Amino acid sequence: MDELTANFDELLKDEPQKKEPLFDMSEELENKKQYKINPIKYHKGSPVLYERDEYIVIISNRNLTIINTSGEQKNHIHINIKSNKKGEVNLNLSKYLIDCVINKKYPKSEWMVSYLLRLTCDEEYISFLSRKRNRNKNKQKYTNRK
Repeated sequence: MDELTANFDELLKDEPQKKEPLFDMSEELENKKQYKINPIKYHKGSPVLYERDEYIVIISNRNLTIINTSGEQKNHIHINIKSNKKGEVNLNLSKYLIDCVINKKYPKSEWMVSYLLRLTCDEEYISFLSRKRNRNKNKQKYTNRK
């Protein structure tokens, strides 16, 4: 019997042990809503992610907030955070909206007009956006009838 148990012990030693997983998913699930950010500076305790002229982008409560620092309290907007698989925050929409306001451009999409109207303090730009928006609303749209 001793020889049999000795042989069995040797067989168990040769058997591959259970391998640990390559990475621990529990930690990733806990940090699911954590975003990788590189703040430039801080504005009222919130990290500033992007800054151009008098406009800044901060992260707050799972939203990106674009603030016109030269305007009043109402001159800010909130947009949803978009991030890639690595958790890096995508600032493309924020940068585009700030670029439209600074260069006084009309945005690609109609839903962005309300964001720009709220963000800007320039009366000429506000009237330009309003006129263009009303003109586009009154346009006759083609529908294919059956």
